[in-house]
Amino acid sequence: MSWGTKIILAFVLFALFLGGLVYRAYQSKVHLVAPDYYQQELAFQQKIDKIENERALDQSVLIEHQSQSKELLIRFPADFPVKSAHLALYRPADASLDRQWQLQLDQDNTQLLSTRDLASGLWQAKLEWRDDQKAYFKEQNIYLP
Repeated sequence: MSWGTKIILAFVLFALFLGGLVYRAYQSKVHLVAPDYYQQELAFQQKIDKIENERALDQSVLIEHQSQSKELLIRFPADFPVKSAHLALYRPADASLDRQWQLQLDQDNTQLLSTRDLASGLWQAKLEWRDDQKAYFKEQNIYLP
């Protein structure tokens, strides 16, 4: 095989490789983080204020996955007056798996949520709650085995 044929063969193989890469790129699913991302960006300063309110608390909210019982434990400080609380579990790998709950706390300011039907892997827990005067926000990564 002559050197000219080898050069042409190298160019053809390189072009096929690039074509394969372009094909795979078009087959990949691209998800927006949220369908209403623009409205969320407009309210970003309010979110920063909620995060600062949470950081100013003496005790933070506990968000913990209990592997043995396959439950997610959300525990507020016992003396903290929670008016309303909302938890969103966000799945970075697939937005169609996202879940949301309006929390109904018991007398100990806790709630257990089952994670049996959730896919294993990385999740982001986004907890938003209010007391009589302020709103709070906490975000935490959780890994489900």
